[in-house]
Amino acid sequence: MTPNPASAGLVLLAAFPAQALDFGLPDAGKGNVYGQLSPVWLSFDDGAQSIGQIVDNNDSNSRIGVLLDWSLDDDARLTFNFETALGFFQSNQLTMQGLDGTPWIDWSTEDIRKLELFARTDAGTFWAGQGDMATYAVAEFDESGTVVAGYSDYQAIAGGFAFVQADGTPSQIVISDVFVNLEGSRRFRLRYDSPDRAGFTLSAAAGNDELNDKPGTYYDAALRYVNDHGRFHMGGGIGYALTEKPGESDSRAVMGSIAVLDRPTGLNTALAAGRQIDGGSYIYAKLGWITTFVPAGQTALAAEYYGSSGIGFEGSGRSWGLMALQRFDRLSTEFYIGYRHYALTGTSTAFRDSESFVFGSRWTF
Repeated sequence: MTPNPASAGLVLLAAFPAQALDFGLPDAGKGNVYGQLSPVWLSFDDGAQSIGQIVDNNDSNSRIGVLLDWSLDDDARLTFNFETALGFFQSNQLTMQGLDGTPWIDWSTEDIRKLELFARTDAGTFWAGQGDMATYAVAEFDESGTVVAGYSDYQAIAGGFAFVQADGTPSQIVISDVFVNLEGSRRFRLRYDSPDRAGFTLSAAAGNDELNDKPGTYYDAALRYVNDHGRFHMGGGIGYALTEKPGESDSRAVMGSIAVLDRPTGLNTALAAGRQIDGGSYIYAKLGWITTFVPAGQTALAAEYYGSSGIGFEGSGRSWGLMALQRFDRLSTEFYIGYRHYALTGTSTAFRDSESFVFGSRWTF
């Protein structure tokens, strides 16, 4: 398939070095503009047919944001954060029908990631507005350096593709039904984070989907731990989420993850797991190695496995993947490749295996 000219241009932009975009504000405030471009070539083979297309990588999509920060007193700061995706066609939207008439660039209010105020005080951090729920990223602790190529939010790469039954008939089951990490997303919410105590932080939030105009109320809480132990850097967390939607039964889930990096060797491991209360469960594992093969920057290699049972359908899902990433520090750019193999085992239906391949870059400023 011929790449979209706009998306192909993103690859060229990734070659330019980043520039600092800091500026001053009245009353001794300070501001910062930041962002990234994240184009990726995604190909998918469902066992019956295949497709390839340049899209935006939903693992870490193209975005731009601004931070405005003021000191309230010696111990407190007030920050405004606006951040939006750029409206490019996402990797988790692609199907065997391609873009299917959808414009490659189509910004809407659903692309707004953050529109929030937060105050950091001795008593903790208080948040209001569109932003991360308490369990956001609690199942994503990962020290491999390959997150842009793949992590526990498995559906972000190829979540829109449907599995094909053994006889070649497309099913109604898509990757995003089966391969999930159950954590919270971004909502219009109130959130509180406790002060850091020996690496531990407790968070709680309540919110709804104002920007997406979807009825429902979301509540969640999470406990995180991040600290160093000699040569090891460790991070982890566990969370609980409750979703209430009109006309539907309440949805509850627990999820969490842990990741450890051995700094001298670059060896690292990550483990994530979750369970829907009265539903299915999953487990995700990754092994990685960070080293320096070339002076330009670090190289990261990783292998992953995902297994779920009873999520999205009556059966189990299995997947494994390999990924490699090369960083170019002077250009603030990463180039990466990734491969995943997917399999479903149903109680009454057989499915063909499928696979995805990505080659992309991410330029940050």
